[in-house]
Amino acid sequence: MVMANIYTGCGEYDKALDELEELLSSQTSYTVHDFEMNSNLALLRHLPRYREMIRKYRTASGSL
Repeated sequence: MVMANIYTGCGEYDKALDELEELLSSQTSYTVHDFEMNSNLALLRHLPRYREMIRKYRTASGSL
């Protein structure tokens, strides 16, 4: 998640989202909740791609 934080801070939102998608799609311990609680990712939360990713993985994990 470090790289996603760095990319977000640099305004490289697509690269940050690529990193986050990779974390959620692979077998890591990161969850949607981790992303929602990470204040460094706040700049991504308004983006449609971020919202769709969160919806997709929240639904996949059974979380509401």
